Amino acid sequence: MFTVKAVSMYIYLDSVLSLTRFNTVNGGLWMTAHYQNLRKHRVSIPFHYYSVTTSTLDRNCYFSDFNNARVLINTLKAIEDIKARTICFVVMPDHLHWLFQLQDKVPLATLMREVKGKSSYLINKSASSKRKIWQPGYYDSLIRSEEHLRDVSRYIIANPLRAGIVKNVRDYPYWDCIYL
Repeated sequence: MFTVKAVSMYIYLDSVLSLTRFNTVNGGLWMTAHYQNLRKHRVSIPFHYYSVTTSTLDRNCYFSDFNNARVLINTLKAIEDIKARTICFVVMPDHLHWLFQLQDKVPLATLMREVKGKSSYLINKSASSKRKIWQPGYYDSLIRSEEHLRDVSRYIIANPLRAGIVKNVRDYPYWDCIYL
């Protein structure tokens, strides 16, 4: 039998320095995700495609409300072709999936901060409140090929179907895709 008191092993989850550290301490295995490291190594490459998912705070269903969903959609449309070129998006009751091409000299973190900040401000303004709408952070994925772009587009648009919200994607009002 092999025993280890303390060992660290680094495993690269993808080719962009996403790092998770597995440790064995006193014979037990535990995993700690280095979210700060993920953020530090996030790459913003002009004119590349990104898929982003971001959730509302405590997964509150703010976007079940038509007006809130429209505020978020209008926020995405307002930056169209200036900071990001939208390929597709779907606004779910408690999160956003967005596939876009980043434009020149706009870091991904700046773009996400602007979308979340502007939509929060406008939603709170219309409701005369000061609640926090979004969870901090977001999940992003760099699109690596045309096939990956197509597959992610299909995944995003089919999200309301998989969630059981509608039986046909045409019945869901909060999505758009340049391919359809």
